[in-house]
Amino acid sequence: MGPPRVGARREQDIVDEVKRKTVELLDADGDGKLSVADAKLLAIKLTAASQKVSSTLVAWLDADGDGEVSWAEVEGGARAAFHRCEESITNACARLAPYKTSLLAGAGLLSVFYGGNFKYTVLFARTFVVAGWPQVRPAITELTTAYGKGKRA
Repeated sequence: MGPPRVGARREQDIVDEVKRKTVELLDADGDGKLSVADAKLLAIKLTAASQKVSSTLVAWLDADGDGEVSWAEVEGGARAAFHRCEESITNACARLAPYKTSLLAGAGLLSVFYGGNFKYTVLFARTFVVAGWPQVRPAITELTTAYGKGKRA
């Protein structure tokens, strides 16, 4: 069967690290077992974190300062969050635009050297250009137009 690929080894390292961190989080006394005391300590930590997150969320969404969050305030918060995401993505795209060619070349090189089946990647890309893009392009144009109209409304 042969040795595992470098990518597979790296994935296993990541899985092992996640397992180690999980055990550190759950096993407070480090004895390798999850005891009742460990579970109680975890519950206390999660409760404190949950209360902090809840109060922060209410404070963030409570636009009129009455200590309660109405549905209109939830919708306003969602719109504000969406707007901030849109601004962030737009700014990131603008900052990365001068490097577009380099970024695409870098992604291509990564797929060449780390892709397990490079020939299939090339075959898929060529097939998409010939068969997929003519179908996808009008849909993207229509979606972009609809989004623009919805944003203006």
